[in-house]
Amino acid sequence: MINWGSFLIVAVASIAFTTIVVSLFSLGMRLFVNSRHALPAAKKGRASAVRHYSINRLGAYALFTVCAFALIYGLYLIVPYFHI
Repeated sequence: MINWGSFLIVAVASIAFTTIVVSLFSLGMRLFVNSRHALPAAKKGRASAVRHYSINRLGAYALFTVCAFALIYGLYLIVPYFHI
């Protein structure tokens, strides 16, 4: 017999987790593109552009790292070999 309540919980959790990871990766890409747009002004030595470049690049890498850890955790949950 199928436990539809548990099935629904797993389906909602999977969709929510996927949506969160994709949103974080998209935000990371946006910050990365913003840093690329600030790069020419930063190379000219404008302090505000250097600050925006650094903050956007750091934020992008932080979000990419979170997404990578989410991927690794998902693989850990799926592959039984890792549960030894």
